[in-house]
This record gives sequence, structure tokens and C-alpha cells, in this order.
Amino acid sequence: MAAELRSSPDGGPPATHTVRNLRTFPARLFWLDYEGRAVPYGEVLPEASLNQETYANHAWRICDERSGLALLEYVGPSAAVTLAEDGSVRVLAGGAPPTAAAAPPTAAAPAPAAAPADEAGVPALEEDRGSEED
Repeated sequence: MAAELRSSPDGGPPATHTVRNLRTFPARLFWLDYEGRAVPYGEVLPEASLNQETYANHAWRICDERSGLALLEYVGPSAAVTLAEDGSVRVLAGGAPPTAAAAPPTAAAPAPAAAPADEAGVPALEEDRGSEED
């Protein structure tokens, strides 16, 4: 059984989620509190967008206003969410892929570059470039 999604009390770094609704019906935005309860946070009208300031460790749910079904649940760094006219949900996130309730989102974030490592695979540290006394 999957763990219930909820916001973390530590919040994490600031994030902004942009939700763009290209559907013909409104969508509802909910913040999932520290117990996993859905707290209404707003509506995204058809052909409109909403910017939600938040934190990376806070969880959000977007629901279809007509059916009440979850379209997407997400916790992570800033993301651009598109609710497409065909019913799909697309996510461009700055980190790990989100959890989608309806259609699998597309996470298009480049993988971070690996730090140079020595022969044993230990990441190299930056050299101290301070002045040395002779």
C-alpha cells in the first residue's frame, strides 16, 4: 500500500508552481497539510493560469471540478503543470518526477552533472586556493 502524500513541516526551499488549464472545465487546487488532509487553495478557470508560491516539501493536489477526481498530486521543486485539452497532464519539473493520479506526466529536467571523482569513485573536493605561507 502506498504511503499517503502529505506536506513536510520543514517546508524546504521556496518553490513556485504554475498551473495552466487548457481544458473546458475548471480545476481545483488543494494543499495537502501535515496530516494529508486536502485544504482548498483555489480554482484554475478554463484557459487561465495560476502561480502558487509554496515550498518544495509541500504537497499539492489538482482535481477535476466536475468529477472531483485527482488529476495530479505533486511534491517537489518548482514546476509548470499543463492540464491539456485532451485530458492529459504534463509537468515540467526541476527535480524528481511527480506522482500523477490520471495520466503519467512528462518530467523534463536534465540530470545534474556528476562531480569529478578519483579512481575509488570518491568525489573530488575543490582545492583551497587561499594564500600559503612559505
